[in-house]
Amino acid sequence: FYELRERLGDILYNKVGIVRREHELQAALEFVQECQQNLPKMGAKDMSLRYNTNLTEFLEFRNVLDVSESVILGALARKESVGAHFMAEE
Repeated sequence: FYELRERLGDILYNKVGIVRREHELQAALEFVQECQQNLPKMGAKDMSLRYNTNLTEFLEFRNVLDVSESVILGALARKESVGAHFMAEE
């Protein structure tokens, strides 16, 4: 999941920044939802019960996917530009 986490960061930075385009938001949403569907196949490789940073990072990744989906869906729902949300013309 580390590769996906890096890719998610790039996608969010490039497609879900301040200037947003609907087709880019849709592409980002598809990636996030695909990752969410594949989460049950992923998991932490480290099974230790103490100081398990791998598990912590996996759970953080899962949470980032949930928040990312909410941000993207909110951006898609808002068609006008307001504050730090600027919808660019296609």
